[in-house]
Amino acid sequence: MSAETNSFPFKHRDNGVKDFNNCPKIYFSYHHRDFVYFEHICATLFKKYKCVFYYYDYEESGLNPNKGILSSYLTRFDLIIVPVTANFLHGSNNAFDFELPFAIENHISILPLLMDANLAREFDIKCNHLQYLKEDVTDITALSFDEKLDRFLSGVIVSDEVRKRAKEAFDAKMFLSYRKKDREYAQELMKMIHQNKSLLGLAIWYDEFLNTGEPWDEGIQEELKTSDIFTLLVTPNLINEDNFVRRKEYPMAKEIGKPILPMESIPTDRRELELQYEQIPVCLDAHNAEEVANALLHLMEQHAKPMERTPKRTYYLGLAYLSGICVETNFDIGFKLISEAAEGNYYKAQKKLISLYDQPGTGCNSYVKALEWQRRVVENLRSVYENHQEDTRIAIRLGEERIDLCKRIKALEDSESKKEERRQLIRENIQFLRKRYENEPEAFADVLADALMLGAIEYLKSGNYSKSIDYYTEIITVRKKIAQDESVTSRLKLLKSYNEICYTIKPLLPCRYKNKSLPNGYPEEYKELRSFVENYYKTAIEHAEAYFQKDRESYWEELDNNYYDLGHFYYDFFYDDAKAVECHAKELQMLEDLTKENPQKYGARLATRYSVCKKDPSKETEYLDREIALTELLAEKMPQFYSVPLIEMVYQKAGSKKGKEEEYLQKSIQYIESYKDYPKWERGEVYKRAGKYYWHKDPQKAEYYFKRAIEEQEELGEEYPH
Repeated sequence: MSAETNSFPFKHRDNGVKDFNNCPKIYFSYHHRDFVYFEHICATLFKKYKCVFYYYDYEESGLNPNKGILSSYLTRFDLIIVPVTANFLHGSNNAFDFELPFAIENHISILPLLMDANLAREFDIKCNHLQYLKEDVTDITALSFDEKLDRFLSGVIVSDEVRKRAKEAFDAKMFLSYRKKDREYAQELMKMIHQNKSLLGLAIWYDEFLNTGEPWDEGIQEELKTSDIFTLLVTPNLINEDNFVRRKEYPMAKEIGKPILPMESIPTDRRELELQYEQIPVCLDAHNAEEVANALLHLMEQHAKPMERTPKRTYYLGLAYLSGICVETNFDIGFKLISEAAEGNYYKAQKKLISLYDQPGTGCNSYVKALEWQRRVVENLRSVYENHQEDTRIAIRLGEERIDLCKRIKALEDSESKKEERRQLIRENIQFLRKRYENEPEAFADVLADALMLGAIEYLKSGNYSKSIDYYTEIITVRKKIAQDESVTSRLKLLKSYNEICYTIKPLLPCRYKNKSLPNGYPEEYKELRSFVENYYKTAIEHAEAYFQKDRESYWEELDNNYYDLGHFYYDFFYDDAKAVECHAKELQMLEDLTKENPQKYGARLATRYSVCKKDPSKETEYLDREIALTELLAEKMPQFYSVPLIEMVYQKAGSKKGKEEEYLQKSIQYIESYKDYPKWERGEVYKRAGKYYWHKDPQKAEYYFKRAIEEQEELGEEYPH
């Protein structure tokens, strides 16, 4: 069958995945000019999951992919991630015009990542208020980007262990043999079979489930051996030419003694069928749902052992249909099975149902229903805990779910009566967790710290700063106690807690970007909070510097973040440029020292910091020269990563600030012409910029560069504005 397979239209990137078929598959849907975001998004997801990222290569394959082939593969992905940019929203492109609507229509999970906060309103309007995520969350009461991303991904991405359990939840497995030309009929047959509730426990394997790059004949042989039923999809294509089904699959099924069930989708010459397929049984009508169901149920009774449908098993079957594990992806069936298991009070099913209600683009998105189910989860856990108070795991889970409930109430029901309900729940939860923490500090440190953070923010928003600071101080006390074990994990949690606390307070304080100046000095009512944040940043840096001296590998990033944040805090909240420069100078020196040792590892962070750190004005040119040298070094050592227009942007900045625009423009041109993999569109943009620069200086040069721009960008199929 593989010989007939349509060429796989995607390239991929993974982080050491061995079995592509049993790992999360993510599709990167993007405007062809936005591939620059791919590396960052991959890196973000790779930190959390072993997974495979697929993408369509517009540079290599053109701007107009075959929609039929594309759609047949899109349904196989667990998640589609879309970077939302001005390019994506403006003008015609495959991601916006086809892939996003297709994903919504087919209930494929979508994660839009807003790359520019200014596009939020336009995205809401054009995409019918599809929920999105953005990294720069500023509301202190909102979940952080990482929390939202973790919550979203946990509801979408299925682990290896869960995939294994989902496979085990089926009663039997059917091997579906068919010609590639008849894939449409095969898919129709699978859908018809699973419309029968009694057959939901029948897994159906067909060759679309083969791993990319695996030996297809070995994969097919293994699947056939482990199947209970061999179903042959009959059409004239089975007999009108030589094919893999006749040569390999059908003889193999007969040889190992599998029950054979032919199903005729298109009338086929019976005599010729019997000549080519020895001892083929009488064909069933593939369109007769009742006849097909009866035959399959009869074979399942003979060759498999149906299992009791418990809420747990129903849940795993639901996951199988949601993720296309051993069956076609079918959101409606998956959702019904998950709902059924949740009604049976199976905790994991209830949490999955909440995540489905949370997800944008599923067709069942309802934050109100998610909140209702979260209340039910808490009540169920409370009842379970009353009978299992010695169970640490249940106690922690109850604390976590109460925190989640408080956040959901805050997001949806922020009336005065609900505020009091939420605050009462926060107080009860903190009291409950404190008691458990006294006896099991290591087990309850994380959940108690999270509950205290929620309480601190609640009091902060209500103006009770004293009580808020008490809670913040208790968080640090909890973290310090655990950090005494000197493990990297507990120390990093301590450092992150300092940072998170400062992060939650800063939005309340007057600052430079809200008030350019404060003629009457800093408001008295905020000075205590400001000093509190400053002291916490300083303390965090003291800890991080001490840890860094012993273990640079583990602590450099937290130390860097704290230098950076304290510098900007002095600049924005103390209006103190000198202290900001001093703090950022320490940061840049640390990163420069690290980069000398390992430019590939630390260079990208240093390049970013050169652009955003506060610097001594007298050393501006010196730092710019260092930035240019670093970017050129990274472009040489990491050309694939820096094939994005970073070096060109640095040259642009250098030309402008040094008054040497032509010199650095020519450097840009030399770079893009020396690096053959530089994106064609971006190469065209550089030529276009050169044409504009020379327009009044040297019309002949301008015309030359404009022609080069047209050649590069028309090669991509763009309608270039001549």
